[in-house]
Amino acid sequence: MKKYGTTFKSEILVFRLLYAPLVRRSARQILQGRLLDPDVPEKGRWLRGDVDQILRMTWKRVDTLISEAGLDLLPTLGNRHNVFLAAVTTAAYQVLLECGQSKNRASTLVADIGWKIYALGVKIVSLPFRLTSRDPGKRLERTIRALLVFPFSAPGRPGYEVKIEKQEGQLLTNWTWCPPLAFVRDLVERHGDRGGARCLLLFMVLLRLARGRYNRRRR
Repeated sequence: MKKYGTTFKSEILVFRLLYAPLVRRSARQILQGRLLDPDVPEKGRWLRGDVDQILRMTWKRVDTLISEAGLDLLPTLGNRHNVFLAAVTTAAYQVLLECGQSKNRASTLVADIGWKIYALGVKIVSLPFRLTSRDPGKRLERTIRALLVFPFSAPGRPGYEVKIEKQEGQLLTNWTWCPPLAFVRDLVERHGDRGGARCLLLFMVLLRLARGRYNRRRR
C-alpha cells in the first residue's frame, strides 16, 4: 500500500475532518428510520446505532482504499478532493453490501446520502450567482464555470480532461477523462468487482444529475 508524504497526508486529514460530519449528518437523515429491507418490512428499520456502525466501517475502509488512489499523481487539489470522495462512496457501497444489502439497494442508499452532500456543495457554489441573476441559464452556466475551477479543474490526464463549447447559448461539457472513474476502474482490475462497476454507474449518474433536479422517492 502507498504511503503518502506529509503534504498529501495533511490534505487527506483536512478532507476527512470536513466530510466526516457531513457524511454522518446525511447518513442519519437518509438511513435512520428507513426500512432495512423494503421487501421484508419485518426485518425492521435502521436505528442510529446501525448507522453509526456503518459509518465506522466505512471510514476504516476509506483508509485502505485511499492508499491505492494515487493521490500524489493527480495535479490539482480539486482532483484529489474528488478522488477522495470516490473512495468514500466506494467504501460505503462495499460496506453496505457486506452488511447484507442488495446491489440495487446499496446503490440507492449511497446515491441518496451522496446527493444531499453534493446538493449542499452546489448550493454554496451557486449562491453568488443566484443573488446576482434571475436568469436560470446564466445561473447554471456561472455555477458550472465556477465548478470547473474547483473541484473539477481540468489540467488533462491524469487529472480531469474536458472539452467545453457553447451551442445556441448553452454551455456543453464533454468529459474525456475522469480521475474518480479511473480510480474505481483500477480497483476493479486489481481486486475484482466488489461493487466497483456499480459505483462507476453511480458516478456517471451523479454527473448527469448535476445538470438537473434529483427527486427520489424514499422507501
